[in-house]
Amino acid sequence: MKAPAAMQQELIGLAQCDRDLGQLAHRLSALPARAELAAVVAALTTAEADLTAVATGILALESELARADSDVAAVRERIVRDQARMDDGSAPARELVSLTHEVSSLVRRQADLEDLELEVMERLEAATRERTDLAQRIGDLQQRREALSATVAQALAEAEQEQVRLQQRRDGICLVLDPELRALYERIRAERGDVGAVRLTEGRCDGCRLVLTPADRQRCLQADPDEVLRCEDCRRILVRDGKPRQPLDDDVAAR
Repeated sequence: MKAPAAMQQELIGLAQCDRDLGQLAHRLSALPARAELAAVVAALTTAEADLTAVATGILALESELARADSDVAAVRERIVRDQARMDDGSAPARELVSLTHEVSSLVRRQADLEDLELEVMERLEAATRERTDLAQRIGDLQQRREALSATVAQALAEAEQEQVRLQQRRDGICLVLDPELRALYERIRAERGDVGAVRLTEGRCDGCRLVLTPADRQRCLQADPDEVLRCEDCRRILVRDGKPRQPLDDDVAAR
């Protein structure tokens, strides 16, 4: 295939656009703020679920404490009533003995209920502290999420602008390329996954870094400037630096 040497030089600009677009996409995919944002969102989801569970537990503990309070109050009332009957001296001796045993039993029952009540109060206090801590953590995470979201949004907006600029430059280059040359470039780019053309620099392919053999290097030097060269290893288009080709040894001898 042949294409004007000046047109082949445009392939380097096209390749640079593709390289920059690829680097831009990679930079966005590896954006630290985006990874941190995902971690913060995950932590926030967990914290919100924990808060819901703790809030539900607090409601249960409050109900349990209310029952314990009611039980303690009922026992206290029973003790006061029995003690009043014992103190007024109107009850028969046998009933006084029974009341004495009942009051003793009720006192022990009251102590047990008060211990249970205290335990529930301690659990409720701990759960309330946990709820406060979780609410604070959620607030901090929400603020961090908003800040990171703004950072990511700004990065995406800037990247979109850069992408538009690069794409416009790429489209402009494509307009001046011969359709056949452009099709060859696009096919190679798709196969290689990056660019379809590279510089031939001092006998070395800038794509795969392969150093040409002396014979291949001489062939490239002597090729027609409009000849489209390909790397023997990576098969990318090799774009020469545009210097005039060197004469063959036989031409020199003939002079």
